[in-house]
Amino acid sequence: MSTKQASEPGKESLKTNTRDADPADAEKIVSAFVEEYVKYYGKYVDQNELEEFISGMNEDLNDDRKPEEKIRTVEAIEDGEGRFIGSGAIKFQDNLAELGSTIIAGKYRGKKNSGGNGIYHELFRDRHEDVKDMIEDDEDPVELAYTQLLADKSAATQHTADKHNYAVTGIYHKKFPVAYEGKGRATVVDMLWADSDIENQQEEVYVSEEVEDVVQAALENINNKKTETEDISREIINESRTRGESSYRMKSKAVDEPEDDPMNFAEIEVTVDVSSDYSWDDVMEEIEKAEKQIENEEGDYWVGVSLDVNSPVGADAAEALQEQGFEYAGFNPGKLDAGEENRDALELQYCPDDETYVKQFVNEAAEFMERTGMNFENPEDVDTDYEKSEALRI
Repeated sequence: MSTKQASEPGKESLKTNTRDADPADAEKIVSAFVEEYVKYYGKYVDQNELEEFISGMNEDLNDDRKPEEKIRTVEAIEDGEGRFIGSGAIKFQDNLAELGSTIIAGKYRGKKNSGGNGIYHELFRDRHEDVKDMIEDDEDPVELAYTQLLADKSAATQHTADKHNYAVTGIYHKKFPVAYEGKGRATVVDMLWADSDIENQQEEVYVSEEVEDVVQAALENINNKKTETEDISREIINESRTRGESSYRMKSKAVDEPEDDPMNFAEIEVTVDVSSDYSWDDVMEEIEKAEKQIENEEGDYWVGVSLDVNSPVGADAAEALQEQGFEYAGFNPGKLDAGEENRDALELQYCPDDETYVKQFVNEAAEFMERTGMNFENPEDVDTDYEKSEALRI
């Protein structure tokens, strides 16, 4: 547990404590999410499900850890009198750890401690230190730390990640349902901790000339923020074999619940795997199947594909997806867990909704969008919360 002093102009300083979340926090966490967002999904808006999750996850993750090595899967922060302030989680999948599902109760939002750090900063820093320790432990399967941060209302959370050397590697436009009225589906900025353990024995990336800037922009953002590990590099090769010459492995998740107000997004990983009997036609059938599961007449849905581009079929496969309406969204080195090694992912996205909205991005994210050819406009007379951020209509 850590203790900090939080202060607000004209008021006495407030002590804050971070600790493991417990099942009793579930009601407060759910209430905070429901109060802040038009929509959210999963266990964080289902009190019973969240209670069960919290009761098991913190304990399961720490079964074999010493007390000083303890990891908080779900963390809570409270004031000196034990009143709930907010919470944040670490989500694990394969070799990835995501800092996500952060919420701060309305009356505490924007408050700072005596050191000038906000409540969100405290929650972010604590979880970052946990995943950093896991990445530096050779026996731990976690290799990459990342976060996906909202651009709809403010760039504040992006700035916090930026201060902790998280680099922009993608922009997922309209990935999630409406978070704030008048902002359309939620847009998130994908940010990777630059000193993550980005290992890949296959250092060639196969993409078309059109995609070179996407790869280069992501790599430069990562290398510019590295402080502890060596720069990473990739040889970009434009040549390609046809996608039909290889076989593939897939991992797919389509979220079309709850029934009365569905989330409607799908995430699909496509990895080249010579031991598989999955053809490219099978890949396209799975993508179409996921889309049909979440599609609607309003075009209120999003499909994302993380495509292995360390194989010579990568460029041709990406172009095939582009022909189906997918757009290039980013590049994440080492993201795809392929068993004995990791693979680099070219990120593609599809959303039929063509309405545009003003959203806010840290400068690095705005520069990434410009460099990679994403469509946006610079609206006039729109203020941002921070000096080093831009309001863009996308």
